[in-house]
Parts: sequence; C-alpha cells; structure tokens
Amino acid sequence: MRLLAPFLLALATGSIAVPAGFEDEGDRESLLVAVERQTAYLEGLKKPNLPFGTASVAVERLKRTNREFGKLVREAWGTEEFGKRLEARFERIDAGPTHFTGYYLPKLEARLAPDARFRYPLYRKPARTTFPTHAEIEDGGALASQGLEVAWVSDEFERYILMVQGSGVLRFGDGQERFINYGGKNGHPYVSLGKALIADGKLATESVSIPAIKRYFAQFPEQQHGYLLRNPSYVFFQLKDEGPFGVDSIELTGRRS
Repeated sequence: MRLLAPFLLALATGSIAVPAGFEDEGDRESLLVAVERQTAYLEGLKKPNLPFGTASVAVERLKRTNREFGKLVREAWGTEEFGKRLEARFERIDAGPTHFTGYYLPKLEARLAPDARFRYPLYRKPARTTFPTHAEIEDGGALASQGLEVAWVSDEFERYILMVQGSGVLRFGDGQERFINYGGKNGHPYVSLGKALIADGKLATESVSIPAIKRYFAQFPEQQHGYLLRNPSYVFFQLKDEGPFGVDSIELTGRRS
C-alpha cells in the first residue's frame, strides 16, 4: 500500500478509524498470499504479545486482525466498500521511526554439476564450529571435494550479488527453477565491495551502485576476483522448492513483504 505516513493496522477495539489517503498498487492475489502467510506465522506463536510499531499488541488480536483483513480483501478489494470497511473496522497504530528497504531476488543460470562454463560453486553450510574465510574457500579450496556443493553458476559477480541478497532463484538447463535460500554464513566480518572501490579511488562515492561496480569490472575484469576476496564473509545456501524467507522465517511475497 502507498501510505501518507508509516502505520500498522490492528482490528479496532473502539471507534478509532484508519485515516484516508492510501491506495493499494498491487494485485489482490499477492495481497491474499501475504496475509495467509502472516496468519500462519501468528497461529504458530506461543507468546501472548508482540511489539507492533510503537505498541505491544496481543497475538490473539493480531490473529483476528489478519483473519478479518483477509476476509475484507476477498469480499471488497478494489471497491469503494473496501476503504469504508477498512476505516470502520481497523485502528491505526503509529509505526514510529521506520527504515524501509527493498528486496531484490536475483535469478541465475545454474547446473547441478560443474563444466567449463558453470564453475563457481554454491556451498551448503558444513557441520563444523569454525569456518574458513572467503579467500580460503575460493583460492584455498577449503570446502572442495566434501560434497557440499548444491549448485554451480557461471558468473562470479552474479554469485557475489546472490550472497549479498541472501537468496535467489536458480534456473537449470531443463528450464526448472528452484529457490536458493540463505543457509548461514562463515562468521567473518563483512567488508563492503563498494567502499573498497571508493577507498582505492576507483569509483566516486556519489556514483557507486551495483550497475556501476559491474561496469567497472567489465572494463577491468582482471581486478574483479581480488576485490571480491577482500570481503572475508561468505554465505552458504540451501536449495529449496519454496522461498525466500524473511527474518521471522515467513516466506516473502513479491511486492508485498
């Protein structure tokens, strides 16, 4: 929804109304999927209350809110009645200072076995308590030949983007697509690639972005591998039929979560 100010909705306990001035720019089906996933998460909670914006709200009230909102979407989404019933039945709870981020789901071509083109592995997390650095994994072969590879991709930089995002979609040679989800990390500190390029005078602070970094390495491909290894952090993955998942292990919904 496009909102005049960030706020959250809860089923009203009195006559407080949700102010007008917002509209839904998405589709009904994705909204229902998001509501259903949130409802399933709430149904599994054992705690009595949750922090909700600037308030603490009873989980039972949030369950009723989700059920009522889902019913409203199914019955009146896209009509004037939707807004009227929303204002009559739901209460605005101030979200407080809010930081919004975007989520990008990269799609990569992949194979289950390596070849001359698909030579960059994605590893599952090994069963150990300490983990090698990015450089030790990539150049030292610290995880090689242990059966930890879940897939292989063809582009080293796109694999880096996948690690930054934490999850994505892999398309295999037969056209099948599967989610590649976050499976943990090696525990070493994260070093920003963009900041490293800025510090070396390769890119200006005001112009640094993923497309700018990609253009720079297209111009100077011999520098890419070394810069990527400056980040000792490394992300492990799981190949799944569902995903990606957010911080509460709720499956994310595109343009909704």
